[in-house]
Amino acid sequence: FFADDTQETYAIKSAVVVMQTLLGDGVVIYRCYVVWKSVRVIILPCMMWCAVAVCGTHMVYDFSLTSDAESLFTNETGHWVAGFLIFTFLTNLSSSGLLAYRIWTIEREASTIRTRKGIMPIVHILVDAAVLYSVPNCAGIICLALSNNGLAVIGDLINPVISIAFYMVFIRIAINKDIQEFLSTVCIGTGETDQGIPLHYPTQPLQASTTYKQNDTSFWLK
Repeated sequence: FFADDTQETYAIKSAVVVMQTLLGDGVVIYRCYVVWKSVRVIILPCMMWCAVAVCGTHMVYDFSLTSDAESLFTNETGHWVAGFLIFTFLTNLSSSGLLAYRIWTIEREASTIRTRKGIMPIVHILVDAAVLYSVPNCAGIICLALSNNGLAVIGDLINPVISIAFYMVFIRIAINKDIQEFLSTVCIGTGETDQGIPLHYPTQPLQASTTYKQNDTSFWLK
């Protein structure tokens, strides 16, 4: 039933997948633009995003017109599905790669004048999200190339994976921020820096100890 592309629900499900994919890829491209501050960098990802939109629209349109149980691996719709998966994979890969590279170069330049732990955890989070998002697309391409019915299962997995990868970035960055704030609070409370070097402060107890010694000496002199 879930692999029957003659059902109306199959076309609806495909439309939802296309819209979610376009939204997810668009957010990644926007993040790339915000980090690079350059339109030229995102020209290629935007072109591939448009290709995803064209292939996805044509794919949904073909599914809405399908009236027989023709194999998806042999008809023209299969070519649009392949184009949709391939361009989605390339768009996500290029945008995430450019985003991670830019953050890495900024961190490398800043590491020469800063000793604290920087924003490299953000790079790890973005790479993890990109890998999680790319795995079902890559698996779908392989299933389509091998004419394997596992493509129907992969198609159902793409929806939740897109949502998980999208929100995983925000959740993990928030968790990492809370951990860094906690560690910085602990370090300040224990009087240690990030390198474990104790901070030397002229604290009040030292003055009290000196006063006690002076009083004790005057007692014995009496």
